[in-house]
Amino acid sequence: MSNLAKRVLVAVFAVPLILVAIRQGGLCLLVFVDLVIVWGIQERFRLQEAKGWRPQRILGTLVALAISWEFFFFRGEYTEFVPAGAVLLVLLFELCRRDSGSALANAGSTLLGIFYVGWLSSFLLLLRTAPSQADSGSLTILVLLSIWGADTAAYFVGRGFGKHRLFTRISPKKSVEGAIGGIVGALAVVFAGSQTFVPMLSTANCLALSFIIGIGSQLGDLIESLLKRDAGVKDSSQIIPGHGGVLDRFDSVFCALPLVYVYLKVAGILQ
Repeated sequence: MSNLAKRVLVAVFAVPLILVAIRQGGLCLLVFVDLVIVWGIQERFRLQEAKGWRPQRILGTLVALAISWEFFFFRGEYTEFVPAGAVLLVLLFELCRRDSGSALANAGSTLLGIFYVGWLSSFLLLLRTAPSQADSGSLTILVLLSIWGADTAAYFVGRGFGKHRLFTRISPKKSVEGAIGGIVGALAVVFAGSQTFVPMLSTANCLALSFIIGIGSQLGDLIESLLKRDAGVKDSSQIIPGHGGVLDRFDSVFCALPLVYVYLKVAGILQ
């Protein structure tokens, strides 16, 4: 089976399950996000260990999960304590380790895993639970579908028409044409959603969201490519056939979701 066929087959089964979890919300969504965090942070730590660093796997995983629980149960009410607590715990634990190599690299790599995976993925919970002018479940589904639409359009447009390299140093296959295709793909999904299940989005909001999602999703892909290239690996893991690892599949979500959330708050769509 070709890699593309595997990607399509996995998407056919996985996407509806993810959308059901979002629509259901509550603990069902929290469990999904926590599964992404647990596996995603292990992939991040494996990449860092390939550099010879020793991130604090257990503590890092627990702190990342605690971030999702705070976002879910308290909606960020105590969010100012989370970064301080995470930094102090990691440094305190590093202080007590012996013969662990570089304390600076170990603590830094642990905190990168915590905030890159735990913090960014938890914005899915904030978006789903925030009071909104629209149905928050429908709005969250539209955002995710738009991110995936941007990824898919960028992939196929880049393969079919890509001639001008976008960021050769990081990802030689990425093209300007693919990047434009990603923005257009996001635009198509957002406008389709605004005409069907999220009708309260204005034309201006659709344009802004499409641009933010199209740019944010591709930035996330480039950032993950940068980190994998530095670690000397092609995929973060092989857990998802045709897609690689959790980080390979959700890198665009990690980057685009916080940007979307901030825009929706500023635009007054989220309260």
